[in-house]
Amino acid sequence: MKREEYDSKVRALLQETTYRVLRTDPTAKTIREAKEIIKKSSIPHEEQRTLLATAPKPPRFYGLPKVHKEGIPLRPIVSQIDAPTYHLARYLARHLQPHMGKTSSHVKNSADFVEILQGVTMEDKDIMVSFDVESLFTNVPIDDSLEIIRGLQTKGFPEDYANLVEFCLRKTYFTWNGQIYEQAEGASMGSPLTPVVANLFMEKFEAEAMDSYSKKPKLWLRYVDDTFVIWPHGEKCLQDYLRHLNAQHPAIKFTMEVEDNNQLPFLDVLVKKKKNGKLGHAR
Repeated sequence: MKREEYDSKVRALLQETTYRVLRTDPTAKTIREAKEIIKKSSIPHEEQRTLLATAPKPPRFYGLPKVHKEGIPLRPIVSQIDAPTYHLARYLARHLQPHMGKTSSHVKNSADFVEILQGVTMEDKDIMVSFDVESLFTNVPIDDSLEIIRGLQTKGFPEDYANLVEFCLRKTYFTWNGQIYEQAEGASMGSPLTPVVANLFMEKFEAEAMDSYSKKPKLWLRYVDDTFVIWPHGEKCLQDYLRHLNAQHPAIKFTMEVEDNNQLPFLDVLVKKKKNGKLGHAR
């Protein structure tokens, strides 16, 4: 991609309502606030000292080209390394990690997905389909996610850690081309916290979406924002189900891809329906 095209696409991204220009660099203020909130927290004192960057810098924005998509759009990334909240976010992500991935839909990676497929058999009427959330990280609802996280205190997640998570999620700012921006909505891809928070939100979302629809998928597997689904109720009901999913939350919208010639890509795997109903794969 030529530099001019890249810069044009970044500018188009930053003109969205998700972002707004800041007049001053909030790094110094963020460092002071981070020190204060960490000091008041229940984090052990010997660990508190490791959670502040020694030479903090503003987070940096860049776009990662989605080369598999038409028009090569950019995925917005906010690199948090050396940012004021980076070490705190990584610490909190480690403590949240044990609370996610406990659902039957959870897929760890493509190897885990392939292993699950070995026990799956399809009937002739079954349809392979993928529902993908559009820009999950920048659209994940912060308030709803924090409510889920605060509910984890009954499962051993320290009560005041939720306030620390909120602090990290709401302090998303970055530099690009000499200008400071603030992310006003959602979370940023690039923070250690974002994948965990997004997964926790989606676990609750998918459970409620499936419980509130009369017809159930035969199989629903999810890796963050991508799902692999076996649908046994025909194409008409499939369109209804997509509308149902998109009506659940104003910030969460899905696109849908249906199998073509008995094949469907998921992650880096091409799933193939065999004549005996078993599922094969290629990479």
